[in-house]
Amino acid sequence: MWLTTLVSILYFGVAAWRFAIPVPVGSPFGSTQEIATAYFNGANFVLIGLFGLCCVHWPAIASLFHCRSKDECAEAPAGEKET
Repeated sequence: MWLTTLVSILYFGVAAWRFAIPVPVGSPFGSTQEIATAYFNGANFVLIGLFGLCCVHWPAIASLFHCRSKDECAEAPAGEKET
């Protein structure tokens, strides 16, 4: 699990690099197409990183939304208490 988490976090690093340096190293100015491609790639890397983290840590995320016991599920919705 640690390796897949690391790979997902590295996608965020690559996205930051694409946002920070959108033109190739050595060229003083990039064309509009190169800059747009860099930003598009950066956005894709962010989405891939989020998707990877969500897939890896889904059991922990899903446990936050499930009832702890059957009695809690049968109770009234949150905010409504019986007296």
